[in-house]
Amino acid sequence: MWELHTLLADAPYEVDRLVRENSDSALINQLFATACYPEHGLPLLLYFAKAHNMDVESALLANANAGCDNVHRGMVLGILVGAANKGLPEHLKRGLIAFNELQTEIEAFSDIALSGNAI
Repeated sequence: MWELHTLLADAPYEVDRLVRENSDSALINQLFATACYPEHGLPLLLYFAKAHNMDVESALLANANAGCDNVHRGMVLGILVGAANKGLPEHLKRGLIAFNELQTEIEAFSDIALSGNAI
């Protein structure tokens, strides 16, 4: 069981302190959960964002390497670190198998959203 969710401590969640005072393995394997539940994954993804200085690629790679239900965490983490930067690195997007299809869908969605005729 993961300590963060079983101790029910009243102490505030201080990401800066956790990054300074702990190793990745101690936090990932003992304190945080790697499960898909949002309330369990959020502390870990905030840790990855802070520990990797909001760097998109290294934060997402750390999340993937943590394993378990990393897709759900990665989605939220990608939104967070992507918003903190000027988007995602181009090679990460172009490396997707369905890049062209996804790009077409994104552009079509943007056109509809910006036209004001979405509904």
